[in-house]
Amino acid sequence: APEACRTRKPTIWTDIFAFGMFLLEVSCGRRPIELQDAISDFFLVDWVYGCWKKAAILEASDPKLEGNYATDEMELVLKLGLLCTHPKPEARPTMRKVVK
Repeated sequence: APEACRTRKPTIWTDIFAFGMFLLEVSCGRRPIELQDAISDFFLVDWVYGCWKKAAILEASDPKLEGNYATDEMELVLKLGLLCTHPKPEARPTMRKVVK
């Protein structure tokens, strides 16, 4: 989580960030950060966010899956991954069970 670099302390918010990153890694089949070339890197969260902004979030799904998934479930996992990796810790969801 970005704030972990500053505080060097794990919190519930850093755990939620890690869970979101895990969701994105598994659903996209990519690492969180990849070296593209000598001057630029690939950031998974930014890429998935870009797909979502252009209303094509399923483009971020792992191509090895060849579309063999429930699209509504894949969309939910990708969006939850983005929500959990929000740059502001207080904007991330909690892990509490909501009792109705």
